Amino acid sequence: MYRSFLVMVAAALAAALLLLSFVSNHSPKEVSIHLWEYDLSNLKRSELLPFLELVNKDWLSQPFQVKVQNKSFLFPKKELGWKLNLVATRKAILEATTPQVTPVFDYDPEATLQWLQELARETMLPPKDASRLGNKIIRGQTEKSINAEVALQKITQAIEQGKSEVELTLVESRPPRKNTEQVLEEIGCPYLLASFQTSCQNKEEGALFNIQKAAQTIDGLIIERDKLFSFNEVVGEAGKEDGYREAPVFVNGNLSTGFGGGICQVVSTLYNALLLTEAQIIERHPHSGYYPETAYVPPGRDAAVSYGYKDFRFRFANQKVVIFAEVDENQMLTVSIWGEKENHLQRSFKTEVLATQKAEEGKAFLTVRTTVFENGNPLLSYQDTYLTSEEFAKELSETY
Repeated sequence: MYRSFLVMVAAALAAALLLLSFVSNHSPKEVSIHLWEYDLSNLKRSELLPFLELVNKDWLSQPFQVKVQNKSFLFPKKELGWKLNLVATRKAILEATTPQVTPVFDYDPEATLQWLQELARETMLPPKDASRLGNKIIRGQTEKSINAEVALQKITQAIEQGKSEVELTLVESRPPRKNTEQVLEEIGCPYLLASFQTSCQNKEEGALFNIQKAAQTIDGLIIERDKLFSFNEVVGEAGKEDGYREAPVFVNGNLSTGFGGGICQVVSTLYNALLLTEAQIIERHPHSGYYPETAYVPPGRDAAVSYGYKDFRFRFANQKVVIFAEVDENQMLTVSIWGEKENHLQRSFKTEVLATQKAEEGKAFLTVRTTVFENGNPLLSYQDTYLTSEEFAKELSETY
């Protein structure tokens, strides 16, 4: 029996050696293993290092862009000593427990950090004191620059993931000597009356540009007591000659293309902030259409402008106010209103779909009622009708 046992052990050892020999000359893993987009499953162990040498050569020949504040900078991989660590990456492949392998890189840390510090100096936004210029407040600006250590982490992570670019964000450091709140105090508007925010994420490039440009035009605007504000008067025609770009616009309820497309998001965001205050809305128009691409506010809470045709106008009868509008680094548009008196109003809103009516093929007319409540009591109610898709009309009917 003991002899039989020895025979079985010997056979098992022989089988193990045979399997080890097979594995050592074939794929390092039976499961699918990837390095970036490269499938390594059919490579022999002996083929890994030559293959990684080719990968490294190809990677070094490809540009890697570092973006800061919409500016692109070429990351000089070779000059900074960046290269694939072939031995360590091969080991990571052989020991991989997940389908995707993270490569290992070598680089010159001192040279890389020095390059990033130079980039930080080149892209730094210096501190700027707040001031008043005519009928506008120029906001104070805290010094902003990239953090070299954090930037190195983001670049390394992006490279490990096989990306060809990375975007670095600025972080605040040194504050201005005089901030915006101090200037607001000086002109007698120290109270934040209301603020409203909408998303510009995934916006078409032209629309985002137009939103930013229109927001900058009204940013810091001082509106004296009982003075009528006209959006068209302040912003103008928003045409090609005014520096605006082509972007989606509504024409008879359907999305088309025209110069200035996107500025209605600034108007709508301003409108929603004003609804939280004592502002008197003199003129407001809904869009002719309402679609998922433009649903940055609920139906009935939008405001459209078209120079010479539709305007957005309001006034504050009892106090002077300041309007601020900006798109931040996260592509969120914020409109805030500051005034002379504290705002104690408690406003809320209700949107109701009243009816949907079939229009042209695949389209429907959607009628909604918007009610503004103050301290729980109805203050204002109005109806708007939009052209939209039948599918979206159904979705909205189930939502509101």
